[in-house]
Amino acid sequence: MEGQIEAPLDSDIFSLDLSYYQLVHVTLTLDRPMNGTLDLVVGASSGQGVLLSYEQSVVHGVAEAWYFMSTNGTLSATVLSGNVGYTGGYTLETEVNPDDYGDTPETAGYLGADGVVQSWIETNDDVDMFSLDVRAGQVVQFERDAQA
Repeated sequence: MEGQIEAPLDSDIFSLDLSYYQLVHVTLTLDRPMNGTLDLVVGASSGQGVLLSYEQSVVHGVAEAWYFMSTNGTLSATVLSGNVGYTGGYTLETEVNPDDYGDTPETAGYLGADGVVQSWIETNDDVDMFSLDVRAGQVVQFERDAQA
């Protein structure tokens, strides 16, 4: 969806009705370089969900959020310009239940040295694969922190 911030302190609000146990990726992309501030605010009207990852202020022309909806409800995304705010166009995209990392060696996500990734198992049959570079004799330790 495309939008326009006409003046500082302008805001646009979008909503998306979701079913329980849905993961949503929201991305805000600017049409041109910034000349002020622009924020993306994401939340559920029911309060029944978890904001998993969030880059509120637009950095390098993009802001994004990952939100997990734990019940039926409405997710809102607000594009908000500050006092010395950005004016101009933007694109707001939502993707419901995206696959964050590939399921095959060819589509695996790269894990760098001492790397940390945050990932989600989106469906019961989801598989997330990662690749990394190692040398002979190198010891590699993997840890995971699973959220219920």
